Amino acid sequence: TIHQLFRIEREKAKILSYIKIDPTTWEIKVVAKEPFMLTFAEGYDPLWEARIYKDDKLIGIAKSIPVFDAINGFWIDASGNLTIVIRYAPQDLFELGFKISVITITICVLYLLLNRYWMRIKIVKEG
Repeated sequence: TIHQLFRIEREKAKILSYIKIDPTTWEIKVVAKEPFMLTFAEGYDPLWEARIYKDDKLIGIAKSIPVFDAINGFWIDASGNLTIVIRYAPQDLFELGFKISVITITICVLYLLLNRYWMRIKIVKEG
């Protein structure tokens, strides 16, 4: 019958909780009996990745694959109590660039302040 065709025999994975940490990071707690497909209702982009943790230890990274040609899917090839962190990979580069920019600006400001201080000392010694 049609009901038998769409009936789910067993539940492969159960999502216990999910938290949006920021616009580029999500954390999902899952209990899985066997490997499963995790779908993420965000517009498909191959740069999303899922980092899979078991007992707070990284056990794998799943790359995004298109599901229904529109959303992201991740094949999670693990089972048990899992923590999955979905992250937009370019965010790591953005954060690195931001840190480098802050350090560079700090060094420039310190140089200008110290240069001004040294010039005052030089003027006082000459005058």
